[in-house]
Amino acid sequence: MHSVAPDANMKATPQDKAAPSSALAILQDCRGIASRRLPSLLYEVLKQIKSELMEIAPSTQKYELFALYREALDITQGRWSLIESRFRTHLLDLFDQEVRNAPKAAKKVLRTDSGDDFKLMDADDLEESLAVNTIANAIKSVCINELMALNPRMGTLLKDPEFQRRENPISPEILGSALMVTLSELEGSTKAKLVLVPMLSKYFPSRA
Repeated sequence: MHSVAPDANMKATPQDKAAPSSALAILQDCRGIASRRLPSLLYEVLKQIKSELMEIAPSTQKYELFALYREALDITQGRWSLIESRFRTHLLDLFDQEVRNAPKAAKKVLRTDSGDDFKLMDADDLEESLAVNTIANAIKSVCINELMALNPRMGTLLKDPEFQRRENPISPEILGSALMVTLSELEGSTKAKLVLVPMLSKYFPSRA
């Protein structure tokens, strides 16, 4: 994960005016750098994913698996600009949400009833939630030193050192969420999109 440097062209939004001006300026610099660097990485990542899918698809002996790999390839084929644009949009939306400490949208979670039964997430929602964790953990494992330096600084800027009320707005979880929301908006089955998750986990962290 690259370090962030100031970007003098970023301006404060009305919602941010209550924040200390110096901290806000640094956060806006981070936002600008993230919006430029991170989405642009997807072009190279998607090229690597395309090469891997084209290599493994013909070698599989099962038609169902071959069809799944082909669908995963079709999901990204010719949509690289769209994926980059939507990832940027979702990344910035999530960044702004954490900086403003806005209430998060209600999410389905595992809950217990009065007895011992569980109300489970829908299967697709659960798989997508696990996929976010897979990508986030992959980024953490590669960028552990950078995150150790970044997290305390972000916590100080947000006046939430322990991240009790919000997350680091460019945390691995935020990046994983932005990637999965982007994938969820593309045409194709959830199974085919989940084929892309281990590949994103392999190639994206090394470039983040």
